[in-house]
Amino acid sequence: MIILKTDFIAEVMKWGIRQNPFQGEMPRKAVIIVEKLHKLLPDFIIEVDNIHAFTSETIDQVPEILDWNLSQTEYKKGVKVSDESRDSFVFVSRYDQPRPEYDFIDIDALKRNIATSLEREAAAYA
Repeated sequence: MIILKTDFIAEVMKWGIRQNPFQGEMPRKAVIIVEKLHKLLPDFIIEVDNIHAFTSETIDQVPEILDWNLSQTEYKKGVKVSDESRDSFVFVSRYDQPRPEYDFIDIDALKRNIATSLEREAAAYA
Protein backbone atom coordinates (compact mmCIF):
# COMPACT_ATOMS: atom_id res chain seq x y z
CA MET A 1 0.00 0.00 0.00
CA ILE A 2 1.27 3.46 -0.85
CA ILE A 3 0.33 6.54 1.14
CA LEU A 4 1.53 10.10 1.00
CA LYS A 5 3.40 11.64 3.91
CA THR A 6 0.98 14.58 3.95
CA ASP A 7 -2.02 12.23 4.04
CA PHE A 8 -0.64 10.40 7.06
CA ILE A 9 0.04 13.62 8.97
CA ALA A 10 -3.39 14.97 8.00
CA GLU A 11 -5.09 11.82 9.30
CA VAL A 12 -3.26 12.08 12.63
CA MET A 13 -4.45 15.66 13.05
CA LYS A 14 -7.97 14.92 11.80
CA TRP A 15 -8.50 12.10 14.26
CA GLY A 16 -6.78 14.02 17.05
CA ILE A 17 -9.30 16.82 16.57
CA ARG A 18 -12.28 14.47 16.22
CA GLN A 19 -11.38 12.50 19.35
CA ASN A 20 -10.36 15.51 21.41
CA PRO A 21 -12.63 15.86 24.48
CA PHE A 22 -12.55 19.63 23.92
CA GLN A 23 -14.63 19.42 20.75
CA GLY A 24 -13.43 21.46 17.81
CA GLU A 25 -10.06 22.31 19.35
CA MET A 26 -6.62 21.22 18.27
CA PRO A 27 -5.17 18.61 20.60
CA ARG A 28 -2.19 19.51 22.79
CA LYS A 29 1.11 20.28 21.04
CA ALA A 30 -0.36 19.83 17.55
CA VAL A 31 2.28 22.00 15.85
CA ILE A 32 5.14 20.12 17.53
CA ILE A 33 3.57 16.80 16.50
CA VAL A 34 3.27 17.87 12.85
CA GLU A 35 6.92 18.95 12.87
CA LYS A 36 8.07 15.67 14.46
CA LEU A 37 6.04 13.55 12.02
CA HIS A 38 7.42 15.59 9.13
CA LYS A 39 10.99 14.79 10.25
CA LEU A 40 10.22 11.17 11.14
CA LEU A 41 8.49 10.09 7.93
CA PRO A 42 10.06 9.55 4.49
CA ASP A 43 10.05 12.55 2.16
CA PHE A 44 6.98 12.04 -0.01
CA ILE A 45 5.65 8.52 -0.51
CA ILE A 46 5.40 5.83 2.14
CA GLU A 47 5.12 2.23 0.99
CA VAL A 48 3.83 -0.15 3.66
CA ASP A 49 2.73 -3.76 3.81
CA ASN A 50 0.69 -3.39 7.01
CA ILE A 51 -0.80 0.06 7.56
CA HIS A 52 -2.01 -0.82 11.07
CA ALA A 53 1.49 -1.84 12.18
CA PHE A 54 3.08 1.16 10.48
CA THR A 55 0.60 3.54 12.12
CA SER A 56 1.13 2.02 15.55
CA GLU A 57 4.92 2.08 15.27
CA THR A 58 4.95 5.66 14.03
CA ILE A 59 2.56 6.97 16.70
CA ASP A 60 4.58 5.20 19.41
CA GLN A 61 7.66 7.20 18.38
CA VAL A 62 6.02 10.55 19.14
CA PRO A 63 5.68 11.07 22.92
CA GLU A 64 3.50 14.17 22.42
CA ILE A 65 0.86 12.02 20.73
CA LEU A 66 1.06 9.41 23.48
CA ASP A 67 0.45 12.24 25.98
CA TRP A 68 -2.98 12.72 24.40
CA ASN A 69 -3.87 9.64 26.45
CA LEU A 70 -3.69 11.86 29.55
CA SER A 71 -6.63 13.95 30.65
CA GLN A 72 -6.05 17.70 30.84
CA THR A 73 -6.08 17.40 34.62
CA GLU A 74 -3.41 14.67 34.62
CA TYR A 75 -1.31 16.57 32.08
CA LYS A 76 -1.33 19.75 34.17
CA LYS A 77 -0.28 17.76 37.26
CA GLY A 78 2.70 16.32 35.35
CA VAL A 79 1.45 12.73 35.37
CA LYS A 80 3.11 10.48 32.80
CA VAL A 81 1.35 7.92 30.60
CA SER A 82 3.51 5.17 32.08
CA ASP A 83 2.61 6.11 35.68
CA GLU A 84 1.37 2.96 37.43
CA SER A 85 -0.76 4.96 39.90
CA ARG A 86 -3.05 6.31 37.17
CA ASP A 87 -6.66 5.24 37.44
CA SER A 88 -7.40 2.33 35.13
CA PHE A 89 -11.11 2.99 34.76
CA VAL A 90 -13.48 5.92 34.87
CA PHE A 91 -17.17 5.35 35.54
CA VAL A 92 -19.51 6.94 33.02
CA SER A 93 -23.18 6.18 32.88
CA ARG A 94 -25.59 6.50 30.03
CA TYR A 95 -26.90 9.74 31.48
CA ASP A 96 -23.72 11.59 32.26
CA GLN A 97 -20.50 12.19 30.42
CA PRO A 98 -17.03 12.83 31.80
CA ARG A 99 -16.16 16.51 31.87
CA PRO A 100 -13.68 17.31 29.09
CA GLU A 101 -10.87 18.11 31.52
CA TYR A 102 -11.11 14.54 32.88
CA ASP A 103 -11.48 12.84 29.49
CA PHE A 104 -8.65 11.83 27.12
CA ILE A 105 -7.91 10.57 23.62
CA ASP A 106 -7.79 6.78 23.43
CA ILE A 107 -4.51 6.15 21.59
CA ASP A 108 -5.42 2.63 20.46
CA ALA A 109 -8.65 3.95 18.94
CA LEU A 110 -6.69 6.82 17.37
CA LYS A 111 -4.30 4.34 15.72
CA ARG A 112 -7.19 2.20 14.42
CA ASN A 113 -9.06 5.23 13.06
CA ILE A 114 -5.99 6.57 11.25
CA ALA A 115 -5.13 3.20 9.70
CA THR A 116 -8.71 2.41 8.68
CA SER A 117 -9.17 5.84 7.16
CA LEU A 118 -5.95 5.50 5.14
CA GLU A 119 -6.99 2.01 3.99
CA ARG A 120 -10.33 3.30 2.78
CA GLU A 121 -8.71 6.17 0.95
CA ALA A 122 -6.22 3.82 -0.74
CA ALA A 123 -9.02 1.42 -1.71
CA ALA A 124 -10.91 4.25 -3.38
CA TYR A 125 -7.97 4.81 -5.72
CA ALA A 126 -7.26 1.13 -6.38
